[in-house]
Amino acid sequence: MIWIAQPVRHHQKFRVWFKPIEGPKTYKTFLTEGEALAFIAKTRKVKGTTAKELVASYIASRQDLTESSRKTLAFRLGAMITTNKPIEGYPFQKRWNALTQSVDSRHGIRSALRRYLAWCVKAGHLEKPPALDLEIVGRKRTGKEQLRLDEAKSLFDDIGNSDSLMAVTAIVLGLRPGELVALRPRDLDADGTLLHVPGTKTVAAKRTVEVAASLRPHLLALQAQRGEYLFSLPAERERTSADTQRARVDAFRRRFAATLKRHGLPKVLPHSLRGLHATLATAAGATAHSVAQQLGHVSPALAKRHYIAPGTPETANSNAAQSRLAAPAR
Repeated sequence: MIWIAQPVRHHQKFRVWFKPIEGPKTYKTFLTEGEALAFIAKTRKVKGTTAKELVASYIASRQDLTESSRKTLAFRLGAMITTNKPIEGYPFQKRWNALTQSVDSRHGIRSALRRYLAWCVKAGHLEKPPALDLEIVGRKRTGKEQLRLDEAKSLFDDIGNSDSLMAVTAIVLGLRPGELVALRPRDLDADGTLLHVPGTKTVAAKRTVEVAASLRPHLLALQAQRGEYLFSLPAERERTSADTQRARVDAFRRRFAATLKRHGLPKVLPHSLRGLHATLATAAGATAHSVAQQLGHVSPALAKRHYIAPGTPETANSNAAQSRLAAPAR
């Protein structure tokens, strides 16, 4: 921040002129010279604090996020803030213009940067956010490639296999891979009719879902084994991650990939199983709100944009309309 040395008298008041490295010259007006000097003194206290130092403080303050989400946040801000320059004069615009990340990544970086700068203002490290042009050229990808219905049926037909059972459970109950592998025997409740999902990703992630009748005997059999986790995932590698949860998610991903290969199915990501759940539920007439609740989303907009296959709501509405039209008149 570039400051004028002293307040300037303006009629019966006092002005303080200042100019960010990036942005136009501006000013604030005060009734007395003392107020103007106090403003300069208060703001200059943070002069020299580097943007990197503040990133660390900001991430530490985000106790509302999981550890993995904080790592993602650090990665995104790290793409923008690469040097130890004071926050007041950090060349955010120049760094943004130099980004080479994909369109999807730039959306994530932009969102993280805006929240970080808002926190800097609230914490008193900046008078106001710098004026930045954060335009993104190109369309963001939505959704993940999903299995087709006939392809998914081969997993249901093989539900006696423990790896296929894990995939089917993720589809039927709409679970994230991390939620699936974190399940404990006690999470299966009420004689197998309810499953308590200890989700931590969002406010709505911690939820209780109803277990489909076709799944109950298989999950109850796993519960009867009284293992540490509902689904057993023995280590397959000599060197495993110190993070048990991450190691179990990685193990599930490898097993899911092997299951797809064994059935001759196309390669899809484990997370796409939630999308398949959303698609099937919507095709059966479920509303976006109910699908969002099952997936553990705060807003149905996320389910519509990233999980439900394009055209599914329209097809469901068309089928419902045709059924009504075909119904005999009373």
